Amino acid sequence: MTASHLLQPEAAAAGTGQTTKLGLANLGGALLGLGLQFGLAAPAQAALWSIDHSLASRLDANDNPALAASAGEAVFSLQLSGQLAASRQTESARTRLDLAASLSQAQNDSPKQRLGASLALGQTWSQPREQHSLSLQWQQDQTDDPSRGSVDLGLGRGWRRTLGLSAGWTHALSETTSTQWTASDARVEHSSELRNAVDYRNTAFAGSLARRLHERITISLQGSSEAFRTLPEASNRSRTDSLLLGLRREGADASVGSFSLGRYRLQRDSGVLLQVCPAPVSFCQAGLVQPVLLRGFGRSQQQGWQFNASQTWRADERTDLQVVASRRQLPAGSGTVVRSDALNLQLSRAISEKIKLQASADLNRSTFPAPQPGANATQTQLGMLALTLSARLGQALSLQVGAQTRRFSSSQSSQKGVSHSLWLSLSFEPPRHFAQS
Repeated sequence: MTASHLLQPEAAAAGTGQTTKLGLANLGGALLGLGLQFGLAAPAQAALWSIDHSLASRLDANDNPALAASAGEAVFSLQLSGQLAASRQTESARTRLDLAASLSQAQNDSPKQRLGASLALGQTWSQPREQHSLSLQWQQDQTDDPSRGSVDLGLGRGWRRTLGLSAGWTHALSETTSTQWTASDARVEHSSELRNAVDYRNTAFAGSLARRLHERITISLQGSSEAFRTLPEASNRSRTDSLLLGLRREGADASVGSFSLGRYRLQRDSGVLLQVCPAPVSFCQAGLVQPVLLRGFGRSQQQGWQFNASQTWRADERTDLQVVASRRQLPAGSGTVVRSDALNLQLSRAISEKIKLQASADLNRSTFPAPQPGANATQTQLGMLALTLSARLGQALSLQVGAQTRRFSSSQSSQKGVSHSLWLSLSFEPPRHFAQS
């Protein structure tokens, strides 16, 4: 990666859906160790430093933020947020730090105050034919954040803390063939008011082989394995193995399409209580001996297809259309791995050089395993429609006006809700600062 890459806008690093909890001491130690590793690994050579920051305020009006069965009084909230990104780029290494924080104050809502924050520290080492990466992420967000669809909406409204460590290695076998390996470990904890939420840990390993058949066509084969277990005791645990074959095609008109299809196998071990008679069974049946309760594990297995498809069309210089559809297995705060089906449509249109219009539609369905054999699986569904108008007021100042409607439902309860919201946001994004050393 060269220094010219720093001239392009970059999004702040986000969490992977896989999340983690560590104590303050462990977090500080991990950051210190990672920082020392980065410092020792960077040789004395010319470096390009950059700092990017932004501030934003948002006023939101929502008639049903909790997605309750019947909407109550409208809720007005004010949110202040900021982001800071700092990076150091040399010929063969790059270090990046991303910080983000937000504070919102609401009326007639519970909780009235919400605090969100995230931190990401990443290091990349590049060689002519390979690249190594190491990153540490910490995040606190809300369980009703729509970015995870309907996976955690049934838990209620509260915060979720995540902390994860990931590593990656990419090696070019030839000019047209490359292999990639990744490993990650993550934990997540929930706030105490979420009585049905369960803390968990998720560990994942993945490897892929990609080959470019044509200047615009690439095929790939990817295998992965994920281990999930609840905390502090592994009362529920599972392992998901998957294998996918993928195809990526880049069109001459700046359109990009990709499709991957494969099989997955999910094996679950769930904690159960077993009644065991310490004597011959007839003694327990006659009431002479009391049975003993022992904790054991019930095993079940599930197989199926999973896929990921995306297509982006560039109609003209001002209009883009994107379609994304996927089926994958995700860890959930309910203490199990669920199947998530998602469909997203997004249309963006630049009305002028300073005004942009964006419309999106999302449909997400989560299928939770049956609590016991013979029972029906639970499904939750979240649908969203959004329209956003962005206007650049100056070199560093922009205004956004948006409207959104959400609809949530659950198959195993009467929990249904519809919400409508309007929001206004003002953001300040000064130019990026550079320094050479």
